[in-house]
Amino acid sequence: GRPDIDDEQIEKGQEEIVDSPVSLDITFEVVPEFEPADYKDQTIEVEEYEVQESDVDRIIQSTRERSAFYNTVDDRKTQKGDYLVVDVKATRDGEDVPGLSAKETMLSGLCEDEEPSDFEKAFLDREKGEEFEFDFTLPEDHPLVSEEGSNEIHVRAKVRQINQRTLPALDDEFAKDLGFDTVEAYREKVREDIEHYGKHVIEDRKRSKLIEQILDKTEVFVPAVLTQTNYIQMKWSRDMENRRYGRSDDSLSAEEKSALESETMFEAEQAAKQRLVLTRIAEEEKLEVSDDEYFQAMAARAAERGETNVDKYLAQIDRDGLEERYKESILLDKTVDWLVEHNEFKMVKPKKK
Repeated sequence: GRPDIDDEQIEKGQEEIVDSPVSLDITFEVVPEFEPADYKDQTIEVEEYEVQESDVDRIIQSTRERSAFYNTVDDRKTQKGDYLVVDVKATRDGEDVPGLSAKETMLSGLCEDEEPSDFEKAFLDREKGEEFEFDFTLPEDHPLVSEEGSNEIHVRAKVRQINQRTLPALDDEFAKDLGFDTVEAYREKVREDIEHYGKHVIEDRKRSKLIEQILDKTEVFVPAVLTQTNYIQMKWSRDMENRRYGRSDDSLSAEEKSALESETMFEAEQAAKQRLVLTRIAEEEKLEVSDDEYFQAMAARAAERGETNVDKYLAQIDRDGLEERYKESILLDKTVDWLVEHNEFKMVKPKKK
């Protein structure tokens, strides 16, 4: 790990003559010797990925919904499934709630969820142009929930437009629009796509189950500095994702925040343990990253980032001092691939939920 150097001794040493010997106390946190649990010639059970007809139906339904057309209706009241254009003015304790208020905003698929919110229910059976008021309570998981203040919201609303969604018929004409001769041919292609996706899922399951089994059976002390470094990186990534999607941990209750922190710390420790164990396995099996493997991996990474000059990209990596970090990452991936090749996997039926 990173050494802990006594700054006080350095400051004192600066005041002494250069030729005088200087004594420093440097503390390293090291990983004790350990042996990874049996990691090859093992049999690991992995759940199969079963393609259900309901999965095929769901994807086809989603495609139909994307191809839907909408008609404005004026001769009836709002009903389940409608798409509404509405004005909403929300207040809490007499104060505006900007996150809930909007003019000419869209309510999509009115009350189509299995458990529609009280907010959506208030828009059922309304006429175009109707203005009305109602109250509702913010659900506990709503980002605008107040831990101390009131969560009773008063709403003044107006229905500006009622739109009825019509899905295209599921017939051969629809299939032809998508490039297939018949609906059955289209269904078969959807099924094949799901099966292809399932193969990737199974490969991911093999890797995760194998690593999980090895980590569970391996006893190793994980230095706190490694866990802390991972924790900081994970927390930073979560903060960046929250900003990207306009979320914030501030909306969580104290109990939820504590649970999230505990979960993040556990994941950080597991990631550190995985790194230690895989590194030790790579050493024992004498696995290394060749120059060609490094170049190919970084060329692929450069392509993903839109970089056309691989040599320039590699030079930048070197200047940033990141070459060893990338080589370690490539080595760990190579080690997992090696483990998959040197173990057996028994496919089992998924457990019933």
